[in-house]
Amino acid sequence: MKRDYVFFFCNGQPIRVKGLAAFQTLSTWLRKDKQLTGTKVVCAEGDCGACTVLLGYPSSENIKYEAVNSCILNVHQLDGLHVITIEGLAWGERLHPVQQAMRDGFGSQCGYCTPGIVMALAANALQDSESTRKRLTAKEALIGNLCRCTGYEAIIDSAEASKKIISWKLADQYPPGAVIKQLKEETKIPFELQEIDPTLDQEIERKCWRPRTLKDAVEIKRMHPEARWLAGGTDLCVQINKERIDPKELIATSEIPELCGIREEGNHLIFGGNVSWRELEEWAQVNWPNVKDMLDLFASPQIRNRGTIAGNLANASPVADSLPWLYVSEAEIGTCDGEKWRWIPIEKFYKGYKQLNLRQFELIGAIRIQKSHQSLSQRLFKVSKRRDLDISTFTAAIQWQIVEGRFQQIRLAYGGVGPTVIRLHKTEKVLLSKPCTKDLIEKAGKIAAAEISPISDVRSSNHYRNRLAETILKKFFYEEILLTA
Repeated sequence: MKRDYVFFFCNGQPIRVKGLAAFQTLSTWLRKDKQLTGTKVVCAEGDCGACTVLLGYPSSENIKYEAVNSCILNVHQLDGLHVITIEGLAWGERLHPVQQAMRDGFGSQCGYCTPGIVMALAANALQDSESTRKRLTAKEALIGNLCRCTGYEAIIDSAEASKKIISWKLADQYPPGAVIKQLKEETKIPFELQEIDPTLDQEIERKCWRPRTLKDAVEIKRMHPEARWLAGGTDLCVQINKERIDPKELIATSEIPELCGIREEGNHLIFGGNVSWRELEEWAQVNWPNVKDMLDLFASPQIRNRGTIAGNLANASPVADSLPWLYVSEAEIGTCDGEKWRWIPIEKFYKGYKQLNLRQFELIGAIRIQKSHQSLSQRLFKVSKRRDLDISTFTAAIQWQIVEGRFQQIRLAYGGVGPTVIRLHKTEKVLLSKPCTKDLIEKAGKIAAAEISPISDVRSSNHYRNRLAETILKKFFYEEILLTA
């Protein structure tokens, strides 16, 4: 038995959506179907933040909310959740503290970006019981929001002023008990959606499944081999919006427990494929601080709240920010066909540009890393045209251990210098067991430049990337070795 509709709440009201409407982006559905036009759409790729809404995830007693980009979130991904838009943020005649502060502090001019900014700041102002993340600074919370006319000073001042206004609980405004109860009752049975649009020249049928076991997911994939896996959708939905792809069948993996959570098994750390970058960020802050530093430059809060580890791996970009870290950590990718798991060293997982060592009916289920890597020194580098929310020009990871002045362990990986991320084995051999001196680092830099094969593109020339291959090692030497000696 299957449901043929998606069920969720929007601004406290129960919503059922089926057919064509369920395959729209949330921003389109809000604006066209519900006339909630406060949510704006500018970039349609999750960069500007004008479309930011709050997305609530129910637990046994509470609903925890995150800021997300509604332009790259499909309606069928909302099943069992609660959406709050800018129209639902105020409580009757009372403005939310962030709205009040933005009005009083003249934090808006044209106003097009303002709803998204307000929602991002409101998410950051949530009580601990209503938030999925630790509090950010106002600047950190606004990394995913662009404003072209107001000027950020007035917005930051408004964010600070809002903290002085009496606390605001969404649980008072939207009591979670009744919402959670109805969400659970309506979503007991997994949905199977399909849509046929008779207005098109060809009746194109779209389907989406949201299985709740790994076995069911792979069984659907075997019956529908052209179906695409969908996790957070922060990349896939961008490609759909920009008309680069048009998948007719989707298998959503977000409710499969085997793909969730971070745990320890023996000598390994296991990261489920569905783990979001926000989850990893919270975990790493306590358990692996160098990884937390890398994630501070990884996309925006809205993207980190939805994007998953498996999705980043499947995208297979040679400038993916996470890959150099996984390379030097000698991660293994766990793929599963519903019954058997394969653990593939990450260097063997990528066979070429956008080519994965993934069989037809497999999906990326987990990543595992030996716990011993946590105790090693590690530095992750990202070079891009701007500091935040930018695609990398060049990435690097260095992991090392020095004993009595010599490299007892050393691993290097570069991204953006070839069709895949590259582990620099020749350079590592030059450094291993040698005293860490300036001359050795300069020698290693030249070998590193010879190991890579960068191209010129819109972000950089191949000459610049070759120079970075050398200078990043010098930066490592001066900042990590000399300063800590």
